[in-house]
Amino acid sequence: MKFLDRFEQLVLEVADLKRDNERLRVDLRDANEKLGDRNAALEDDRREIRELAADRAHYMSECDKLRIENNFLRINPTSPPGATPIPSDQWEALANSMIANDDDMVVQRSEYGNHCSWTNKIQRVKEFRVAAGCGLKEAKDAIEAAALRKCGVKRYDNP
Repeated sequence: MKFLDRFEQLVLEVADLKRDNERLRVDLRDANEKLGDRNAALEDDRREIRELAADRAHYMSECDKLRIENNFLRINPTSPPGATPIPSDQWEALANSMIANDDDMVVQRSEYGNHCSWTNKIQRVKEFRVAAGCGLKEAKDAIEAAALRKCGVKRYDNP
């Protein structure tokens, strides 16, 4: 009888193991489904984050453009929207090119320094302000310095 008792006990253990195995398979299937759902949700979140990052980069570049234009307009309110200022190290070449065709320059010497005058001087200063994105004083000084260079006179030569 011992043998039959042991056999029954083994059959019952096998049945219990089969039940446990089936329960674990169901649990594993449920866990895989939940994991798949979470992975899908995670992928949706990643896609949304990428879209938001792209939108943020676009808006940041637009903000940077507006900030630059705002600073430019604050410096030079007469400049047309969208105009970009040129660096101050290029002002001399710009001023020289602007007065290249003006030939009616007259050098006026005084105790305050030498100054040039000609018919289009005010117009050239206005054009320089718009092109260079600078203030009135800087534009006037750059145009006058270019005119004096063209006439071959230094600003503070003695008469």
